Amino acid sequence: MSDTTNRILASLDENTREKLTRKLPSAEEAMNMVFMDNPPLPPAESNGAPPENVIQQIAVGDILNHPKQAYKVKYEYDELNQKVDEFIESVAEHGIITPLILTSTYGEMELNGKYILVAGQKRLYAAKQLGLETVPAIVSAMSEEEADIKMQETNTQREIVLPSEKAKGYSVKYAALQKKRAGRPKKNFAPREQNFNAMEKMAENETESRANIQRYMRLNNLIPEWLAAVDNKIMGYIPALGIKAGAALSYLSEKEQKDIYDVAVIHNVKELPLELAELLKNNAGSVDTDFADKIISEAVYGEKNKPASTLKFFSKSLMRKTDEFFPDD
Repeated sequence: MSDTTNRILASLDENTREKLTRKLPSAEEAMNMVFMDNPPLPPAESNGAPPENVIQQIAVGDILNHPKQAYKVKYEYDELNQKVDEFIESVAEHGIITPLILTSTYGEMELNGKYILVAGQKRLYAAKQLGLETVPAIVSAMSEEEADIKMQETNTQREIVLPSEKAKGYSVKYAALQKKRAGRPKKNFAPREQNFNAMEKMAENETESRANIQRYMRLNNLIPEWLAAVDNKIMGYIPALGIKAGAALSYLSEKEQKDIYDVAVIHNVKELPLELAELLKNNAGSVDTDFADKIISEAVYGEKNKPASTLKFFSKSLMRKTDEFFPDD
């Protein structure tokens, strides 16, 4: 090498210098690598950890569930559980085709050599059900925010995502975007990023509008009964509640929501209309059982035909599938 080349190389760090001066394989060696059935994996790092960003076999017992997991593998609906069972049968026959995505780091959590699951919850569940000892996975070192965002984005590809899952997933991603930006010095932002808005950023990468994402996030403020009713709407069960109506009810206190739910069940309300939910929202802070009974019974029966509130409550056994009571939002 010339003196100039040697001076340039000497000024570089060791890793960069090694990459520039490493010997390229011969044509014969390259062809052997291309057609090799099982090409060798890169060697493990000096600390004994598996190499990053390559497919490798990871012990099932070394994989921890994501701490903020928003999505399910077991449901209250037989139709969805049947799809999971069919997926497990497919894994039993064909194996896991797509590798899981794991992170070897997650905020300040002490993982002690284990990994956080970022993508592949259903594949990991199938592996556990089938008694598999290892699964194919790609390991990366992600920040907590990066892992949260990727967890949400990869799960939107599911065939069916319940509103309750979207609600939590969007909230996790929103918090991660806010936290991720807060950790960057302002001078590192491009001019177009100075007026950063996490909600707008989310809407850029989602099929939902910004307004709809906000509605989904409001659903996190619903009591469990109403949140389940929103899922029922999507699945075709009763009692049901639309996304917009659910967002409206979310502005009421838990007690107010519970009073409304109890009255709706007494009057056998199959779906709470959006107009009624908005009316109740406008009276937030003053809604009790008597007020809810007056508003709901008038809406259902009319003032003159208002019956006594003597109907029994819904139970899970009374939930039934129907398609005739669901007008569009």
